[in-house]
Amino acid sequence: QEAYSLGIPVVSTDIEGPRSLMEQYDGYLCPDSEEGLYSAMLAFTRGEVPVMNIDYAQRNANVLARFEAILSD
Repeated sequence: QEAYSLGIPVVSTDIEGPRSLMEQYDGYLCPDSEEGLYSAMLAFTRGEVPVMNIDYAQRNANVLARFEAILSD
């Protein structure tokens, strides 16, 4: 989270936890393997890993709304 909030390109393996965030905000997913990570590192060095497109004000508002909905039930 710290890297993409600073505008640094982020790579993640394609696993359940980060997958939805990476897909929602145009993150770079790679296969969950040594070869996948190696390929992603090469892509990063070639400048092929984009900076994620996150509107933090909107994301925080959405998270807060979901949290408040849970507490109100």
